[in-house]
Formats: sequence, C-alpha cells, structure tokens
Amino acid sequence: STAPWHRTILPDDALAEWLGDHGMAAGARRLARTGAMEVIAGATPGIRELLVLAKIKQLVRDGGAAQLLVLDAPASGHAVHLLGAPRALAATVASGPIRTQAEEVAALLEDHRRTRLVLVTLAAETPVTETIETAYAAEDLVGVRRGPVGVNAVHEVLDIPARAPRDTPEITAAERDALLAVADDRRARQLDERREIARL
Repeated sequence: STAPWHRTILPDDALAEWLGDHGMAAGARRLARTGAMEVIAGATPGIRELLVLAKIKQLVRDGGAAQLLVLDAPASGHAVHLLGAPRALAATVASGPIRTQAEEVAALLEDHRRTRLVLVTLAAETPVTETIETAYAAEDLVGVRRGPVGVNAVHEVLDIPARAPRDTPEITAAERDALLAVADDRRARQLDERREIARL
C-alpha cells in the first residue's frame, strides 16, 4: 500500500505555477517580487480558489497509486466560496484557459463517483446549524455530493444515576452536593449533544 503523504497548496503559489505553465514564468516571478500578484488575483474574483482546486485536479489526474485524496478545506461559508469558484468563473469568463480550467474543475466536483464533501462539526447548536447550511449550499450551489458528517469532542456517554445514595459516610454533605452538581451538568451535556447530533 502507498504511504500517506501531504502537501500544502498556497493560492499565490498556485497562481504563479499556473502562469508558468502558460508561458509566463518570468512575468510571474516579477509579479511575486513586486507584490503585484495580489493585484492580479484581486482583478479576477475566485481565481485563487479556482487555481487551488485546479492543483487538486492535477493531483487526482497524476495521483498514480493514490487511492484517496483528502482536501482539508476552510470552514463553513469559506468552503462553499472555495468550491463554488469554478462554477462562478465558468459563468462569467467567456472563453480561454481560465474558463476551460473552471469547467474541468467543476466537472470533477460534480462527479459523484469521485468527489464527496465530508463535513466535521461539534455537537452544539451553532456549529450544527452551520454544518446543515453548508451541506445544503454545497449541494444546491456547487453540486458536490454530501458524504458522512463527523462530530468531534463528543462526551463519552456515562450511566449517571439520577440520585446519589443517601448514606455516603466517605464524603461530606458539601462534597456530595458538588458531585451531584457535576453529575447534573454532565447529564445535561449528554442530552444536548444527542439532540444536536440527531439534527444532522
């Protein structure tokens, strides 16, 4: 089996590489030295996101023995913006290599056999709500098929008795009351987490 490996893809690096691949390597280096790369990227909204995803597409194409490629994307709305960039650019750029790249990346994202969106959340109201909204936005606006949802930092379910024994000579009344308060808090947290997980 192939050993896992990782790679960091920075938007400006992806833009410079794309310019180099299209015969503009010298110009890309000058732009990077002068800070003008920011201006070029800003002139075409979504170009950074598109070229990062285009690099992912290249890795998928040239992946060799790799069976699974995982993209650790930004959170919530930022992820939808990232994934939606190819469709947006394909709709606004009339022709040329940027449109071609946008169409190819969009096709990869919309290919349900090859691409899944796996969301990760916490078992709390706001994160779960954001996860649900992101899932629907990704399907409706981007065309990416949803995969399983991961839930982090879930408390282990403990069988906590509703009442403590009255005869507890080993501890004081104050200690007993403190333990009951902790038990009540843990029980409430477990119920809240179960309720939020059920919404997913």
